[in-house]
Amino acid sequence: MRRGIFFLSLGLSICGLLIGCNGSPSTEASSSASKDSSKKAEYRIAFIPKGSTHEFWKTMRSGAEKAAAELNVELLWKAPIKEDDREEQIKVVENFVAEKVSGIVLAPLDEQALRGPVGEALKAEIPVLIVDSGIKDVQPVSFIATDNFQAGKRGGEQLVKALGGKGKVIMLRYVEGSASTMEREAGFLEAAKAG
Repeated sequence: MRRGIFFLSLGLSICGLLIGCNGSPSTEASSSASKDSSKKAEYRIAFIPKGSTHEFWKTMRSGAEKAAAELNVELLWKAPIKEDDREEQIKVVENFVAEKVSGIVLAPLDEQALRGPVGEALKAEIPVLIVDSGIKDVQPVSFIATDNFQAGKRGGEQLVKALGGKGKVIMLRYVEGSASTMEREAGFLEAAKAG
């Protein structure tokens, strides 16, 4: 229970530190030790984003590194090289479960494909905090994300307004299987039908 509560506070710290942070891209695994190297980190937290080259993930990394330093946590950052490589992300999760890390922060690429690996982490009593996109039928320690349905709906409402309620629009999907993408699409379509 103590780990779960601590892990939740770490996740909240990560998200709280995002504003105004900036980082650098990396596709390799890296570890950020605490700022006081004489004090051994009590926890090893794996952060597995969807990718590493997009500005959003650079910001997430910077915030996570700051929170890890403040909380004396060893942060293990590992991103798939491509932001659509589900198999690589599954392997990364499985490897961190095998290493028995203290906890995992995960931005799943696919709401279905990551169910098994996350389920295995939870069976191994490794707390999992999900960020950005959800996973079906999995109960993480916490879930932190934008309300993607409302974001899509607001975007759709603005487009309807800009077009004066007339015209045709093409919607391009970014990544199929990503819960955040599907929720934004649903919100957008609701606004478009209403407009």
